[in-house]
Amino acid sequence: MGALYVALKKAREGEELFRSTAGWGVGPGGAVRKLFTPEARRLFSGIYSNLLASAGATGARMVLVCSASEGEGATTVAAGLAIAAAEKRAGQVLLIDGNCHSPRVCKMFGVSEQNGLGDLWAGSAVANNVVKKTTILDLSVMGSGVIAGDHIRSLAPPKFRELVER
Repeated sequence: MGALYVALKKAREGEELFRSTAGWGVGPGGAVRKLFTPEARRLFSGIYSNLLASAGATGARMVLVCSASEGEGATTVAAGLAIAAAEKRAGQVLLIDGNCHSPRVCKMFGVSEQNGLGDLWAGSAVANNVVKKTTILDLSVMGSGVIAGDHIRSLAPPKFRELVER
C-alpha cells in the first residue's frame, strides 16, 4: 500500500495537468500534446512504476481509472498511464474507453470513433474492428462504441473478464 500512496502523492503534485482540459483540443496535436510535456511524462512514468510496484509479484495486467463526476480527469489519467506503459515497453497496451456518457479517448488520439466496446459486447463487431492503432508505438485504443441501455449488467466480473480475454 505504501507504493500506491507514493503514486497518489505524486499525482497530487501534478494536479495542474488536470485543470482546464477543455481548451486542449482534440487529436494528437491537442489533448495528447499536453501529456508529452516533460513534467507529464515524469509524473505518469512515476505513477505507472508505483502501480507496478504495488501490484507485487502478481503483476497486474489491467488498471481501471474512473471518477464519480465528469471533468475530474479520469480520461487524462488513463491516457497518461497508457502512454507511460507503452513508452516503458510493457508490451502491447490497449486503452479502453468505458465512459458511456461522454467518451473522449478516440477523439483524444485522433482515431475513428466508429465501433467500440459496446459493439463488441453486443456481438455486432469483432475485436479487429474495434481496436485502433495510435501514432504511439505499442499503444492502441478502443472507443466506447454504441452502448446498450442495460450496459451495467455487462460489467459483471465474469462477463467483462471474458470480453477482455477475447
